Amino acid sequence: MRVFVTGVSGWIGSALVPELIGAGHEVTGLARSDASAAALTGAGVRVHRGDLDDPGGLRSAAGASDGVIHLAFSGDMMRSGDFQGAVDADRRAVGALGEALTGSDRPLVIASATVVLAPGRVGTEQDEPGLDPAAAGWPRARLATEPGGLARERHRNGVVDVRAEQAEQAGLVQGLHRAGEEVALSFASLGVRSSVVRLATTCHGDGDHGFLTALVGIARDKGVSGFTGDGSSRWTAVHRLDAAHLFRLALEKAPAGSRLHAVADEGVPIRAIAEVIGRHLDVPVVSVPAGEASGHFGFLAGFLAADNPVSSALTRELLGWQTQGSSRTSIRATTSMAGPHDQPSRIVTTYRAKSYDIVTNGSGGIVKAKWTSDDVPGQQGRLAVVTGANTGLGFETARVLAARGASVVLAVRDIEKGKRAAARIAGAAPGANVMVQPLDLASLDSIRAAAGELRARHPRIDLLINNAGVMLTPRQTTRDGFELQFGTNHLGHFALTGLLLEQMLPVPGSRVVTVSSLAHRARARINFDDLQSERSYSRVAAYGQSKLANLMFTYELQRRLSGAGTTIAVAAHPGLASTELSRYTPAIVAFSYALVTQKAAMGALPTLRAATDPGVLGGQYYGPGGLFGARGYPELAHSSGQSHDTAIQRRLWTVSEELTGVTFPV
Repeated sequence: MRVFVTGVSGWIGSALVPELIGAGHEVTGLARSDASAAALTGAGVRVHRGDLDDPGGLRSAAGASDGVIHLAFSGDMMRSGDFQGAVDADRRAVGALGEALTGSDRPLVIASATVVLAPGRVGTEQDEPGLDPAAAGWPRARLATEPGGLARERHRNGVVDVRAEQAEQAGLVQGLHRAGEEVALSFASLGVRSSVVRLATTCHGDGDHGFLTALVGIARDKGVSGFTGDGSSRWTAVHRLDAAHLFRLALEKAPAGSRLHAVADEGVPIRAIAEVIGRHLDVPVVSVPAGEASGHFGFLAGFLAADNPVSSALTRELLGWQTQGSSRTSIRATTSMAGPHDQPSRIVTTYRAKSYDIVTNGSGGIVKAKWTSDDVPGQQGRLAVVTGANTGLGFETARVLAARGASVVLAVRDIEKGKRAAARIAGAAPGANVMVQPLDLASLDSIRAAAGELRARHPRIDLLINNAGVMLTPRQTTRDGFELQFGTNHLGHFALTGLLLEQMLPVPGSRVVTVSSLAHRARARINFDDLQSERSYSRVAAYGQSKLANLMFTYELQRRLSGAGTTIAVAAHPGLASTELSRYTPAIVAFSYALVTQKAAMGALPTLRAATDPGVLGGQYYGPGGLFGARGYPELAHSSGQSHDTAIQRRLWTVSEELTGVTFPV
């Protein structure tokens, strides 16, 4: 499907692009600047130059598409305080997009927000947008939806009602989203498959600069972590990758007139958020009186006062949308490094078991929100086996683990290269215990021999990093007759893991980390009718199949491990990293690839986080958080819908056992 997306470089848009491309869609993005256009082109997105103030351009782009997702809004107007101008601009933009699709049954999906719903009760998808002043505790809240309404009331009374000010702040934002919903859904009766995705109050993830980070900044600035009233008001939450997934599902199959809720957590109490912030910034947690809330929280005051729990049950039932991670609904802090007031401090918070960093400076400003090799905990007393560790990602992974105190086994095919790599690691980390183990993943005999030697030498294994691989090779076979990419990347690691797992199951905190790739989305499927590509061979399809198999193996292994002890299975991908793995890449592709790749040390960070971050849970998938997953610091990633097909996972497991002759103790 050819999809036109506005707001494509924003917080949700940048997560949506790889979601759409991975599902086989062709994306055209609206770009206002040269810099935005260049970034989109580098991410494989077609560019439509223009902005929301050009209805003709929007009609043209929408008319040439098979579907539209509208995420943008007039940020310039919002920041200048011209809320009504932003409302009018959004109405015109949605109207232009809808007109271009009228009578075609093509989809139009727009972003709205759960704040359009009346507070005080659990909102559902069946609820129309609307404010309930009594429930909100705002006597004149409806005036906030009328242009100049509050100003007229203040002028009449000669006093400023603080609660009315809070209502105005929240009401104007609500008005923006209500307007878009009304226009979009009006096209449902005009032959447009229009739908609305209402986003949770906070859409979180690594690099978040939204409401939660604003509250951290306020707490540092004020010296207290505050909440309004008794703190029982609730905020909804969703991870941005889960939200991006819902937008794709809406595009593909939401019925006309649908209202959908991108909500993972129905309601997190504001007081719980304040307590996490207060505890880890070491500041008091206090209730801020209503009359002081606007001065204390600024524009957030209205949102903090409103109890806005929202359900997504109907959305899940209608589209089969599932959110990643556990179902816990509380925020908890997993790490704190709060320093002196003039030093940066980090809070790692968890929504639905998804952790991310908020780092603030003394004035409450955001310094960074990223995970680096400095965050790898001490690994003293742990043993890590890293395949393919003589170069590239494997070498960088092994180097950091050894520097943090782990004993590291470099499991490599070329022994001499392995010895040189071990010497380099030991030279950079004096006293490091680095060993070399012969291992050829293209030979089951070699795998069995290596596993036997490892079991004999090491009664416990804490980490198994399945990193080695080959990419885009001409058609070749392993010594056992398997297609080289599938045989090495998947079957080899499947067999090695099965043969070493008994050394890991009794070990607290042990992990199996398997490295996949963005390519698991590219022309990828598990072709059970021709697993070894004997009938026809495509380098790209074969590589994609092997990387998809890595993910499906991880998810099925985690399901089997869930009742077997403390060992977990996690996956990671490096984005686009500069390593020897790309030596078979065609020259023209390699040239373009080189423009956006990151160094191997950065590409190894997702693997290191999956292997060592205390907040990681089994079955999660980590990758770079910037430039559409191609580069950046590691955060939770979203794998393709196909990778979560449990029937195919189980079938692949059975076939892999048959092909390798290796069975697992779980």
